[in-house]
Amino acid sequence: MSAAGNRQSILGVDDDIDQLIVLQTHLDAVGYTFFGATSGEEALKLARKVAPRLIILDVMMPGMDGYETCRRLRLDAAFAKVPILLLTAHHTQADVLKAKAVGANDFIVKPFDAGQLDARLRHWLSHPVAGGK
Repeated sequence: MSAAGNRQSILGVDDDIDQLIVLQTHLDAVGYTFFGATSGEEALKLARKVAPRLIILDVMMPGMDGYETCRRLRLDAAFAKVPILLLTAHHTQADVLKAKAVGANDFIVKPFDAGQLDARLRHWLSHPVAGGK
């Protein structure tokens, strides 16, 4: 969706275009380069093209959901150490366990709080992911 010099790139994936616009607007404003995808399939292709430093995945998407997209990303060695954060309104213990099982690093609850999102991004962009989990 946007591009800029040497700013860290983030791939956001959500079937809700309004949510992508909210993410893009915020992340551009705080200094990240944002790339958006509206499906898991599109995310896999775009991730290979732009090599993001971090990925934010919506869980509930038609077709390939966020869990399956995360699982497939983790199968690709290029994304083994890229932090993946799941964006979801569902965050039960079962959701957390499923997220960990497919290799997600963290959850961001919808609707997201900008300050909390920024703190999570700073954390995951400054701490290497060991083995993708």
